[in-house]
Amino acid sequence: MGMFDGLKTAKVFEQGEKLPEGTHLVKIESIQSKKSNRNGAPLYIVEYICLWTDSTAKIGKRYSWVQDFKDTNVALPQLKQFLFAILKVSPEKDRAEYDAVEAKVEEIAEASCSAKYLDGQLVEVTTKQVKTKSGQDFLRHTFKAARDEVVAQVIQAKA
Repeated sequence: MGMFDGLKTAKVFEQGEKLPEGTHLVKIESIQSKKSNRNGAPLYIVEYICLWTDSTAKIGKRYSWVQDFKDTNVALPQLKQFLFAILKVSPEKDRAEYDAVEAKVEEIAEASCSAKYLDGQLVEVTTKQVKTKSGQDFLRHTFKAARDEVVAQVIQAKA
């Protein structure tokens, strides 16, 4: 057994790049969960391709969003917002559908990592730099269902 045993099958670590401030239409490439090497907390990691933006983000470039679960009071509402946005479900639109999805939201979150069934879906995300209570910079992500007019712009641009 040498120092480099297992190197052939090791996954290369890629530090995902965050979207710049602005509003973006993204296509989900992959979703995974794993433990943080820093603090051992669970992480929910979404990688996506930017399809449209009103900012300096590069169209066609891969970006990522990582939700750290060290504080579930922050993480769970954020993850729920993401899932409901990507599934285009809201209580204002259809209360019965919202309630049905909410009843299974934990299973949906689990399946989003293992079954990969959300890969390829579109979602709109607005990113904004804010200060945390401790004064640190933080890039807030706000997810909402992809607007039809934005999707139409992307399709028109590719035609």
